Amino acid sequence: MVQSSMDTVSGTIPAPGAMPSDEANVTQRNSADVMQTASSAGGARRHNPPVELPQTSATNFFEEAKVEAKEEEEVRRKFNRFATKHPQGDPSEYLTFEEFCNLMQHYECTGAEHWESYFYSMDRGHDDRLGFAEFFLGVCAADPHTTHILNSFTGHERSKYIFDFYDIDRDDFLGRDEFLRLHSDLLKLQMGGDLDDAAALQESVNKATELGLYDKSGNFHDVDRELFYSFIERERMRGTSRLFRF
Repeated sequence: MVQSSMDTVSGTIPAPGAMPSDEANVTQRNSADVMQTASSAGGARRHNPPVELPQTSATNFFEEAKVEAKEEEEVRRKFNRFATKHPQGDPSEYLTFEEFCNLMQHYECTGAEHWESYFYSMDRGHDDRLGFAEFFLGVCAADPHTTHILNSFTGHERSKYIFDFYDIDRDDFLGRDEFLRLHSDLLKLQMGGDLDDAAALQESVNKATELGLYDKSGNFHDVDRELFYSFIERERMRGTSRLFRF
């Protein structure tokens, strides 16, 4: 069952928080609503996305994430509320960026400063609109309670979203500023908000150096998707399960 993120009828969506470690045991979800939310009072919000090493018999992302038909029906209901049927011979329903923003605002999924990044990362067709399949996969991946199994369906799929979320200039690489922002966010979530921006940035520069991303002249080597995932797969960069979470 998926307890998740987007039903204001039930509450408000939590922002990403810290978890004990990337080897934490998977926890059971207690609600059937893929967009149910809960917020903390005051201070930095926390949540513990379930993560484990690969031990799964699942055959696809949704099976591994324990998403069932009733969750899909609920997400479709919310999608249909904001999507419009578009003219010019296209009978399909999809969300434009404006409609996506209206949905995010209505369900209080995340701050407005993140809407464009979420939309771009879910837009797998790169056509500036989200069909239901794209939207459903994206919100399931961003659900705070979706498991993140290293080197398996959920880990691979969520890593694609994380990369695209931080690829601000949409060039299929993480440049220096994009990588440092990603790693700084990761560190601050690990520390529960107890790490200031300057310290997080310095630690991220240190990590980039450790990963060999700076050459002898101090030039940064841009990170492509394959290299990014190799860092995760080999556990050279830990804690990415906290990223791309509503």
